[in-house]
Amino acid sequence: MRIERFLRASELIMQANTVRSIRTVVSGVLGHAARLGAIRTSPTRDASRIEGQKKEIRALTAAERADLMVKLDADEVAESHDIPDLVAFLLGTGCRIGEVIALQVDAIDWEARTISITGNVVRVRGVGLVRHSGKTFSARRVLPLPDFLMELMEKRGARDASPEDLLFPNTQEGWRDPHNTGARLRDAVRRAGYGWVTTHVFRKTAITVLDHAGLTARAIAGHSGHSRPSITQDVYMDRRADGRQAADALDAAMGSMRPQSFGRLKGGGDLEHRTFHGSDQHG
Repeated sequence: MRIERFLRASELIMQANTVRSIRTVVSGVLGHAARLGAIRTSPTRDASRIEGQKKEIRALTAAERADLMVKLDADEVAESHDIPDLVAFLLGTGCRIGEVIALQVDAIDWEARTISITGNVVRVRGVGLVRHSGKTFSARRVLPLPDFLMELMEKRGARDASPEDLLFPNTQEGWRDPHNTGARLRDAVRRAGYGWVTTHVFRKTAITVLDHAGLTARAIAGHSGHSRPSITQDVYMDRRADGRQAADALDAAMGSMRPQSFGRLKGGGDLEHRTFHGSDQHG
């Protein structure tokens, strides 16, 4: 069937969401033709689903985070663009970069040690930089700030600044351009040896840390500004183990159950003397 071949060919060169949009348009056109009697039925009804391929979710491990921050702090170019503090804030909150750029000093509640996320800065073609109220209603939220970020904000002078001052302004004390800031950030992490890292990786890293800490998907979704926990789980959580916490927990729970026969074969021989048919002992 031509429609089927067309959709399968499109999947090879386009993202799944794009192909789904194409299918919707084609289905609408052919459905209208069927209603007018030009064709008997719309052939898109029989086309197979657009599955797409899920991308691997990769977050920074604890060792990678520490190494990256040391290298960013030592990078004079990154320092001149205020990249190290910005990365620390992204990692410590899991916010979107546009949300961080939009933050003013009055978003911080110094007594409660929280910050209110109420907007997002984006570039609109023909208009310029625009601040809106967030991607969704769920994007408006109040987050607890880690101690290291409270200290960072004080060190940057936020406590004594005017309420309308931006936390991460550009050189003219206005909004940063998210595109330009993202480009400078990518250049900095590439120089540090982390060319695979994007601004979204910092968000995935923060969410993964919360997951490893045992927070529920619903709690993490609320922290991240997602309308559905499934989005948080499917798109943002790196399921790889980070460190030995899982192994240590299992060892603490079941290590005492270890039988004396562990490390020996049923026949009485030591495992280290075992050989396998069809393969070299050291292969």
